[in-house]
Amino acid sequence: MTADHVRSEPGCTWIVGLPALIAILCQFAAGPAAALEWEYEGVDISFDTTLSQGVSVRASERDPATIGTANGGTAHSVNHDDGTLNYDDGKISQNVSRFTSDLNIDGGALSAFFRVTGFVDWEQRNGTRERTPLTKEALEIVGQDLELLDAYVTGNFNVGEAPAQLRVGQQVLSWGESTFIPNGINVINPIDVARFRTPGAELRNALKPIPMISGSVSTSESITVEAFYQLRWKEVETDPPGTFFSTNDFVGAGGSRVFLGFGEFSDLGTSFGPVLGPAINQDLIDAALPGQPPFDPNFLGVSRGPDDTPSDTGQFGVAMRMFAEKLNGAEFGLYYMKYNSRLPIVSARTGTTAGVNLANASAVTIATGANTNLATGSLAASAKLGGLVGVDRYAQTANYFIEYPEAIDLIGASFNSEVGNTGWALQGEYSFKNDLALQVDDVELLFAALTPLSTSNPTFYKQFADNQLGTFGTDTIIHGFIERDVSQLQATATKVLGPTFGANTGVFVVEVGGTYVHSMPKQSSKRLNAAGTDTSGNSQQAAAGGAHEGKPAEPSSAFPTAASWGYRMAAQLTYNNAIEAINLSPRIQWAHDVQGISPQPAGPFREGRKAFSVGLKATYLQEWEADVSYTNFFGAGKYNLLNDRDFFALTVKYSF
Repeated sequence: MTADHVRSEPGCTWIVGLPALIAILCQFAAGPAAALEWEYEGVDISFDTTLSQGVSVRASERDPATIGTANGGTAHSVNHDDGTLNYDDGKISQNVSRFTSDLNIDGGALSAFFRVTGFVDWEQRNGTRERTPLTKEALEIVGQDLELLDAYVTGNFNVGEAPAQLRVGQQVLSWGESTFIPNGINVINPIDVARFRTPGAELRNALKPIPMISGSVSTSESITVEAFYQLRWKEVETDPPGTFFSTNDFVGAGGSRVFLGFGEFSDLGTSFGPVLGPAINQDLIDAALPGQPPFDPNFLGVSRGPDDTPSDTGQFGVAMRMFAEKLNGAEFGLYYMKYNSRLPIVSARTGTTAGVNLANASAVTIATGANTNLATGSLAASAKLGGLVGVDRYAQTANYFIEYPEAIDLIGASFNSEVGNTGWALQGEYSFKNDLALQVDDVELLFAALTPLSTSNPTFYKQFADNQLGTFGTDTIIHGFIERDVSQLQATATKVLGPTFGANTGVFVVEVGGTYVHSMPKQSSKRLNAAGTDTSGNSQQAAAGGAHEGKPAEPSSAFPTAASWGYRMAAQLTYNNAIEAINLSPRIQWAHDVQGISPQPAGPFREGRKAFSVGLKATYLQEWEADVSYTNFFGAGKYNLLNDRDFFALTVKYSF
């Protein structure tokens, strides 16, 4: 009976790194595209547009380890397989037409900037999914959209003799020195994960602009002070359930139900396991059990309650940057900000007293054989079936919901510099987040939400009381997180190459990062959540009478650790005029989570997880661009839910 996992995802965070690698490398190879430009009474106006068409094709077969047993796989959960089941190997997974237009109006002391984008994914909009149709909410994110991104006004002026700038409107503000690894200092704007992973996406598609007031003042030639105040809160846009990269079927837009049962029972009402299956007969469907409701087609499904979103107010930050000319032009930064979490936490509300009473009545009725057509074959099987149906009755009165904890304090420091005359540039940062919300193991959350049953009827439900969160009454909220201080340290080295391997130019970038959870609880007292941990870490729950009897418990090595680290590398060469006026830029990217497991939802590392990508970009006259790539995910076994989501991508762009 498992509620599956929250990802940023990166999750939500993990896969974001590869598009970021590609986008950053492309910046090194790209030159300025032609733009429409005017001048009117001292005001410079420029307008440029990029049109793109991108297609992705799945390049790997489905991995049974990512698919619930009731759905034909080997995983003990049906809550993370809609994405892999919806797209066949060798078939198109994305087919995106997109435009992005920038309008810049520069009047010197006063300027304005606007960016609008729109897209249609013809595959999601018109294609047929192999298993689960995308919901209306999902299609609003991945099917088509027209959106105003940036829209702000900037004023440049002096405060006394100090130059200053004030910017008001919807904008992106990037602080810190992170390159590929997320969840450091740069948390002001949430990531649009779903759209950034579409073919043809650029860095400007990665972060959601937010209405805010930001400004800076140079108090001296070497010191600049910056500040911002946000006027609205926005969340990270995770992959909607059922889309190609989704590894969670209930958290993202359109997710409406999480299923219990540890993979044994289908989320489509089509397979109910060796015990319940023979018992699903017309008697149950037609409510032949006296006084009982009809059989629930969403068996063991818990509905989603309203999201608990935070306030738009109380989010601000200040920073100071110091330029040290004598230290080879190094720049240092200090930061403080207070913000509300952009990452989702899964919490629960226990069922009602009426639900408990109905569960007990159903369990006793079935276990004592009131349904004469039950083909269970033994008293033990009847008791198990009675308990399952009882949980289902109770679950209909409970719900899970998504919340975003408030008032996270962040302090940080950064640097960037060149290493003498070596051609290497170094940058790095340290961030400390006070009381960051970390997701508790969702299986423990599930057990805790079922404890009203164990209190009322230990004969059937005593196993649920053996959890790490405690016992709760009916109609009670259980917050699915603990708060801990979290440190993250990361550094990037960049080398711009001269003529190499026959190329005119090249670039090599590597970033190393590590995360540390202060006062990390012992796994014996409180396990935190990690991807792919479909069963409990408590071996007693796998034994006779346990909540997932006969299904092995997860080893301690599968759960988050205090420390975790990994690295990302990328390299690109550019051959100017390789074919007539066409420049060619081959590239390679590599990502490796080396040791430790970061807790969700923000953790970027899962030990053993790797990704590899190769690509080739062709540019013609800085206007036309074609890009082809292949990406492979592997490592970390069943705990890497993207292992079977390899893909080819082809994109053509025209800028004017």
